[in-house]
Amino acid sequence: MSSSESKPAEETTPLTTSAPSTQYTNPTTEQEKQAEQDKAMGGQSVESSMFLNLLQSRSLVVRDDVMNYDPSKLSEWSTLFMLHGTVWVNPVLWQMMLLLISLSATIAIFIATFLKHPNSIDLGEFRRVGTFLTVFVGLLLGFFLSSSMHRWFSCANGFLELFDAIRNLQMQLLALGVSQDRVALCLRYGVLSAWFLSTQLQLEAHYSGSDVPSEALWAALDEVQDKGGKYVFLNDKEKEQLQKAHDPSALIWTWVGSLVGRMAQDKEIPPMASPTYGRIMHLSQSAHASIRTVRASISVQAPFIYVQMLSVLVHTNNILNAVTFGVTLGVASCTTMNHSNGKSAEEVSTSGQVARDMQDVVVAFCTSVVAPCIYQALLHVAICIASPFNRAEAKIPTKELLDSLQRDLIDGEEVARRCPCWEPPSYQVAP
Repeated sequence: MSSSESKPAEETTPLTTSAPSTQYTNPTTEQEKQAEQDKAMGGQSVESSMFLNLLQSRSLVVRDDVMNYDPSKLSEWSTLFMLHGTVWVNPVLWQMMLLLISLSATIAIFIATFLKHPNSIDLGEFRRVGTFLTVFVGLLLGFFLSSSMHRWFSCANGFLELFDAIRNLQMQLLALGVSQDRVALCLRYGVLSAWFLSTQLQLEAHYSGSDVPSEALWAALDEVQDKGGKYVFLNDKEKEQLQKAHDPSALIWTWVGSLVGRMAQDKEIPPMASPTYGRIMHLSQSAHASIRTVRASISVQAPFIYVQMLSVLVHTNNILNAVTFGVTLGVASCTTMNHSNGKSAEEVSTSGQVARDMQDVVVAFCTSVVAPCIYQALLHVAICIASPFNRAEAKIPTKELLDSLQRDLIDGEEVARRCPCWEPPSYQVAP
């Protein structure tokens, strides 16, 4: 089937979609670039260069692929200094911590200014107020994080099963000696379905809270076709029919099933009553089911009432802990100022009280500042994982997976044409 001439990409494309590359990365080029960078750093000292290389090695995430990292490095202390790809570089987290610290500082200044008798405040009561929600927050955060991870893996496994079904479909057709045009058409439809699914999910995340313009998907397809590709393209007739569909990624497998039936009638593959035909149809149905799995994983979220209450509990707990730390810091500051301005007869007892208050400040900082920061970070991590196409930190690398799929299909086609010591198989040539 011949493809139509590609149309120019529209300038109003709302989302840039890169064409899946079929070229391998040249490691030599990467090494040469690194050598040129090292040479350009000639004015720096050896210690400075080593320090920069150490900082660059802190990032385990390769490029933007959140699944490509070395888990063994996470058992070392160097993980404490990793920033790229972690929650600690998220500005929202530090904005919330800045608000909490500002609240604590305001309360501390107020108490230190107006409190005359710091011993009249029982800090133990404030600590109990700041910690009574900790158990509920930890429990609910654990449930939500587990649910988010299950949703992320379900979506990722759906894509992997879809790609495996396409690979197995190629192997089955090549083993039966189906003509090259038929195999290429089936594989093109399979890769197109995966591309449509990935692009639609990215567009839906891009237009979060509003309807995705119907032109956006086809503008992205035109952009990919302009860059060329063996699998991601449509001719005019195919495009006209798919534009009427709400979900082309799933409906395109109807064409694959119909094409398989046509090949059975043309005697290019075993007849419909044979187990081989059932196996081929099962692969098509598995691919279609994988698409529905991905759709269900993205569409079905945790109930809003649960997530909203969890968020309220986390923020309330953090505010109460900020108040506790502010009171503790204010009392310690008041005690220190009274000690510095006190009489000599009171210095012995006052010195002990200052030491105890400083100890309370250190303990309160760990329990009322560090712990809320961890809770806030876990909430952000869970929300990121629950939205695998909304957040770059937990985005499923579908582009890299599509690149790998297309490389495997091209390699499989080349290997099947060059059998080592036998003729390529052929079930039966159509009359």
